[in-house]
Amino acid sequence: MKKLKIILRSSSGRNNLGRLTLFTKGGGLKKYTHLLDFRRKLVDMQCKVRKIEYAANRSARVCLICSKNGVLSYVTATKGIKVGDVLFSSKKNFLYKNGDNISLKFVQIGSMVHNVELYPGAGAVFCRSAGSFAKV
Repeated sequence: MKKLKIILRSSSGRNNLGRLTLFTKGGGLKKYTHLLDFRRKLVDMQCKVRKIEYAANRSARVCLICSKNGVLSYVTATKGIKVGDVLFSSKKNFLYKNGDNISLKFVQIGSMVHNVELYPGAGAVFCRSAGSFAKV
């Protein structure tokens, strides 16, 4: 799980040459950010929600999911998702529920979606923050 978090580096008052330009700014505390899987690379596989965490740099919570073959990844948590829920990701049509990943052509008209891709396979670009959604 440590590979899924990286440290955000602070400039500590230094410019692009490494020289101190702001003398009153210190190094501060280390901040971690989660590496999120906006593409959901595991297709046609069930993933179980292991835990839901607070993400320091975003407004939405993130949840750690584990697939059947043991691959761990972080995704943005939707409202109403709980630990132990099973999420499914597929490029085919299936009966979807809250938190599942499905192609936009299979979503019913009038449904509310989040993490929308601009180009297929490029990763989520629209509606990624907490409380934002798009209506199909």
